[in-house]
Amino acid sequence: MTNALEPATDGAKQMQFKELIPALAHEAQAVNEIKRNKRFTIIVGNPPYAKNSSNRSVEAEKLVSEYKRLVYGETNVQPLSDDYVKFLAFAFEASACTASLIGMITNRSYLEGLIHRGMRSILAHDCLRILVVDLHGDTNVGERPPPDMANENVFDIQQGVSISAFLRWVKRERNSAQLLRRDVWGTRQEKYKVLRESVAYAGALPLTISEPYWFFASKELDTQGEQVSWVSIDKLFRISGMGVKSRRDHFLIDETKEALHSRMLGLACCNEVERLREVLKVKDNSQWTLSKMRDLVAREGVADCIYPIMYRPFDVRYIWYHREAIERGDARWPVMKHVLPDGLSLLTARQSMNHDFTAAFIARGLSEMKTAESTRGSYSFPERLQETSGKIGLEADASNIRSELLGNSLQKRSPDGVISYIYAVLHSPAYRSRYAGALRIEFPKIPTTCSPELAQRLCGLGRDLVSLHLMESAILEEFITTYAGPKHPEVGRVGWSDGTVWLDAGRTSAREGYRAADAGAIGFVGVPKEVWDFHIGGYQVCHKWLKDRKGRTLSDQDITHYQKIIVAISETIRIMGEIDEVIEEHGGWPGAFATGKADADAG
Repeated sequence: MTNALEPATDGAKQMQFKELIPALAHEAQAVNEIKRNKRFTIIVGNPPYAKNSSNRSVEAEKLVSEYKRLVYGETNVQPLSDDYVKFLAFAFEASACTASLIGMITNRSYLEGLIHRGMRSILAHDCLRILVVDLHGDTNVGERPPPDMANENVFDIQQGVSISAFLRWVKRERNSAQLLRRDVWGTRQEKYKVLRESVAYAGALPLTISEPYWFFASKELDTQGEQVSWVSIDKLFRISGMGVKSRRDHFLIDETKEALHSRMLGLACCNEVERLREVLKVKDNSQWTLSKMRDLVAREGVADCIYPIMYRPFDVRYIWYHREAIERGDARWPVMKHVLPDGLSLLTARQSMNHDFTAAFIARGLSEMKTAESTRGSYSFPERLQETSGKIGLEADASNIRSELLGNSLQKRSPDGVISYIYAVLHSPAYRSRYAGALRIEFPKIPTTCSPELAQRLCGLGRDLVSLHLMESAILEEFITTYAGPKHPEVGRVGWSDGTVWLDAGRTSAREGYRAADAGAIGFVGVPKEVWDFHIGGYQVCHKWLKDRKGRTLSDQDITHYQKIIVAISETIRIMGEIDEVIEEHGGWPGAFATGKADADAG
């Protein structure tokens, strides 16, 4: 046995074992000979999937160095150090380049991950033909199977799985490989049956591999050309980055300021932290210890580092926030410092992995990394850049928006006006559906030119949405629901039926949108179906907010807040429809944002 990723070892060391264990010494010598000099025509394997790879030798990292070079500038290239990526790269290095066949069972992430685009480019240019059987089964990214089909994993893991075959032929005539792909959905047993009883690649469809992403999957990008002159949102803002990742949410974050204060006060006053460890349910590692955390809280002050944080849509919690409180330091601080204590930020995602684009929300102050996107995470785009003084004190600020990239009708608007405009665009149902393919693979692109009248109307509608989502709108007091039940109910199984959100519903199913098979006795009456089904960031908001409080007793404030959420979503749906109507009045997508027309109208 040998680790293929380890380099050939020193022959002198092997000879030390020749007399003691001759068979082992002979095997090691043969392995070294293979690693140094042999190349193979057929290589098969099922390598481990481990993003935090323990194979970190210079030789192992060199295998994937070219993959990383081709995505230079990315802030997180760790997925390219995954063991399966290294083993696949090793297989290509160990295969005969004149003619060889490589077959691998791997994590499916490389098929369409943005960070893997350089890897796919190299594979495409090194092969004559690539055959992929995507077995799906990924529970991390919210895959959506065809109607009435399951999507179970073929193994007891969360990562989706694929089987790939790579045919290399030195005399190939094309510049990139021919790709044949088959998608296999269903239960585990149904997928096994496909693999057992048929040629797995039967029915595989040819796909074109093209730059800049080199996807090994089908993408709906027919309308991408309409966005050529638009500006990617990450280019429109000077500074942006993902929200806070505490790595210990249960310890550093709480629903109430009082509960968090009590926890941290207990830690600061404790002389024997080991007595608290089991209660707090935290573990030490080389990067973080509870004793150092206690010293930090005592030094900085219990109350001075407690801030509100937008944890999920309409769900503001509290966090004890300090760079040293987060394991390995807080990589989000360069962005988050610009929103403390209550700065405005727009939240959206680089990839919409939840099929339909719903990754748009707003926050004051801090936001958590998955506030507006439930799988890969959301990015925060602060309205303003603020200089720091002292601990957290913030002074003079400046716009974080590159106004030089905006058209005439937007260039002179205030930063909050521009954010309102962008927010309206992101909430256009027609924009979300027309550019769905592009929104699944890259940051939203924003049209920055339109007529002054359209800009004005969209800014107003966007501002209304911002006010609703920050729970600052006066209309939130106009409830459309009534609560029926005891004064302080306990949240049980949450479901919806016949216009009521039940806290004690009968059987429900996520696949059916948490419809209640049987009505309960406690709930919120008057919730429209479209409000119940409404998603933000991949979360079914009306269900998510209550589900996160399962087993807890709702206070009067909680009941009122939930009724306000219902109003906010109902009004959001109405305004989204109005946004499309306004855009349609001015020429629809993409005509309302045509550069020539906008310039003429502005003149």
